[in-house]
Amino acid sequence: MEDESASYVHGGLAPVANVQNIAIDTKSPFYLHPSDHPGLIFVTQPLSENGENYFTWRRNMLTALQSKNKAGFVDGLIAKPDVHSGNFQSWIQCNAVIKSWIVNSLSRELQTGAAHADTANEIWCDFDERFTQGIALRVYDLKRSIALLQQEKSAISTYYGKLKGVWNELHNLRPIPVCTCGAGKKMQEM
Repeated sequence: MEDESASYVHGGLAPVANVQNIAIDTKSPFYLHPSDHPGLIFVTQPLSENGENYFTWRRNMLTALQSKNKAGFVDGLIAKPDVHSGNFQSWIQCNAVIKSWIVNSLSRELQTGAAHADTANEIWCDFDERFTQGIALRVYDLKRSIALLQQEKSAISTYYGKLKGVWNELHNLRPIPVCTCGAGKKMQEM
C-alpha cells in the first residue's frame, strides 16, 4: 500500500517525511499562540512623548506581557541565545512580536526610535532610563495632590475614585528593579 503522504505528490503537494506528533509546550516563553500577532495592542493609552504616564503604561504592559509569559524578554531574563542554539529562531520570532507590541503601545513620536532598536529589552531599558529620572518630583506632586484633594460637591464615590487613582499611581512608583542590560538606573528612596 502506498504511503499516505506520497499520495499527495500526485495531487500537487509535496510529501511530508516522517510526520510525528510534536508536543507544543504552551508554558514555554517561546510559545506564540496563533492569536499572538504583531498587531496586538495591550494598553488603551499609549505611552506619551514626555512620559507623564510612564509608570501606569509600564505596569499595564508588564501585566500584559506576564499574561503571555513574555516578561523575560523585556526585563532581560531571557537573553538572546547563541545562533547555533535550538531556541535561537524562536527567540528571534518572539522578540520581533514583542517589539511590535511595544511599538504599537507608543505615541507616534516615540515609535520611530523604538522601531530601530534590536531587542525588546533595549526598548524597555531605554524607557526606564529616560522616564524614571524625575521620579522624586513625581512622588512629591502625587503626595501633594493627595493632601490637597477635596470632596467639595462631588459624590463620595467620585471623590474616593480620584483619591484611589492617585494612591495607586503613587504605589506604582515603588522602586523599579534595575535593568539587567545595565542601562536602567537605581531608583531613589521614597
